Amino acid sequence: MRYDCKIMNEKTGNMTQLTKVKKLVVGGDPGRFQMAVDLLLTLKADENAWISIFSKAVLKNQFKNRDKKTLELLAQVSESRPRFRKLLLLALPQTLDWLDSLSEEVADLLVDWGQSVSLNGIKKMSPTVTRKIASIGGDLSINGLTSLDESVAKILALHQGWLKLNGIKTMDDKVIRLLACHDGRVSLQQIEGVVLLKLSNHERCRDWRNFIPNKTQVKFLLDLKHQGIFDGLIQFAADKPELTQWLLEVIPDELDWLTALSPEAADLLAKKRGPLHLSGVTFISDEAARALSNHEGLICLSGIQQISQQAVVSVAASKGFLSLSIGDELSYEMAQALARHSGGLWIYGFQKLSNEAAALLSQHDGQLGLSVTSLSDAVATALASHRGQLYLWDLTSLSDAAANAIAEHRGDIYIPYLTHASDLAIKELARIKGKVCVPRLPEEKQKALSREQMRLTRKKKRA
Repeated sequence: MRYDCKIMNEKTGNMTQLTKVKKLVVGGDPGRFQMAVDLLLTLKADENAWISIFSKAVLKNQFKNRDKKTLELLAQVSESRPRFRKLLLLALPQTLDWLDSLSEEVADLLVDWGQSVSLNGIKKMSPTVTRKIASIGGDLSINGLTSLDESVAKILALHQGWLKLNGIKTMDDKVIRLLACHDGRVSLQQIEGVVLLKLSNHERCRDWRNFIPNKTQVKFLLDLKHQGIFDGLIQFAADKPELTQWLLEVIPDELDWLTALSPEAADLLAKKRGPLHLSGVTFISDEAARALSNHEGLICLSGIQQISQQAVVSVAASKGFLSLSIGDELSYEMAQALARHSGGLWIYGFQKLSNEAAALLSQHDGQLGLSVTSLSDAVATALASHRGQLYLWDLTSLSDAAANAIAEHRGDIYIPYLTHASDLAIKELARIKGKVCVPRLPEEKQKALSREQMRLTRKKKRA
């Protein structure tokens, strides 16, 4: 770093001190850096010295320490040094999440900076500081705030740009009415659904109780894929037929982002036309299952971890393709109800398939998928009487006897994870009257299966 002694126009002693200052800023130690600033102030060094010693590279390196005191000190001393302040602004990092509070001097610095800024470490702001940063043009991220009082909300409502308040979960009606007047995008990822609905009322924010979001607003809210917002919409639509109708029209088929399903939500979804993809739901109550039983169309509940026998019986009464995880155990009563299901049926989750349950499920009229990890000879014999497409998920090996039994099945068989089968088992599978799909078997085994199928076909033609 070059330093022209002539531009300092100081005595030799002062120049020696400035040399010491330059050494203090090497290495980026916050304590030594602050000593350097104090020494320059004591020497009453001119602005050229400040610019020479604290270059952009030095300042950027110093900010890597994320030291709040250093930033506050630099913001203060640069107020009366415009050229040094300009240099400081060029070195500022865009993310200042390491600040846990904001002084007025730093706020003024950010205003001069005029760029989008991230202050997610701030937990609380005074109205004075809020007024300063609210005037910043660009995105303002203060996700560390967990609450808003009236005075702060009133100021933030004047902000121009994207306002991110993702740490706030709820707010009172006065704050809602103030923030609803914000002329721009407000991000509230943690906010309760009903609160966001109130905030959506920009035109009538003074009387949100009479507000019914229009169809476009409903779709916008659903596109956020937020559980709380979804629940809030369902709750809000309870006594509003028009809103209920809009919900039925715009609710997407893909609802895998939902993790819970209330009875009220299930009742509304049951009226929806088309498929319901709910693989993110991990628990369904008896009441919600009873409501879903009225749905006509695909229902995917493959992520269920906890479900009662009664809930399984209820869901089985729906009409359409059903993909259902039933927990660890498939009881006789469950199998009986599922066997009567009208539509394709895929069942996941159970650890063991009993002979009795297999016999019941084999009576199911339509596509049948089972997440079995093993197949006993008796279970294979029972399933062989099923007619239609049969999927045996998670089955990795097949005994000769089980292959002999399942070969009596009439319809396509898919065993996508089968990797082990003897030559005799391959010959037995070739007898199946339908397509046999075993994509993970070794290539030579798949070729052997194809040859045997062709041989049997030629033999049948000759006969």
